[in-house]
Amino acid sequence: IQITFKGHLTAEIRKFTENETFELKCRDGKTSGDTKYKWIINNKEVPGETENSLKILHINDSYDNSKIKCTTEHKSGETEVLRMFQLKYTSVQKKTVKLNLSSLNTIQTEQKKKRNKKQIKPIQN
Repeated sequence: IQITFKGHLTAEIRKFTENETFELKCRDGKTSGDTKYKWIINNKEVPGETENSLKILHINDSYDNSKIKCTTEHKSGETEVLRMFQLKYTSVQKKTVKLNLSSLNTIQTEQKKKRNKKQIKPIQN
C-alpha cells in the first residue's frame, strides 16, 4: 500500500473538554459522492467509519495527544491522507460564585419596586 500526503500536510490541533461530543470533518474537493473514507486513530483504523465525518461521543482525557488521520483510497489503490488532527485535552475549571443573600434580596426588592412604578398607558384609538 502506498500512502501519499496531499501537499504539505500538518496536523490541525483540536482542543476538547471532558464529555463533549466531538466531530471531525474530512473533505476533499476532488472526491465523488461514492468516496469511502478511513479514519485512523493512533495508527489504528476505526472499524466501520467510512463517511467524511467522525463523531466521538462523550470524549474523555484518554484521547489527549491522539493523532487522527482521514484517508481515502483512489481507484488506483493509492491511499491518500486528506487531513490530520491532534487532540488536546483542556480541563474546564469550575468557578465558585459566592452570593451575599442580603444583597440579593435588596436587588430583587429594587427590581420589584421598578416594575411596580411602570404604568401601562391606555390604548388610544
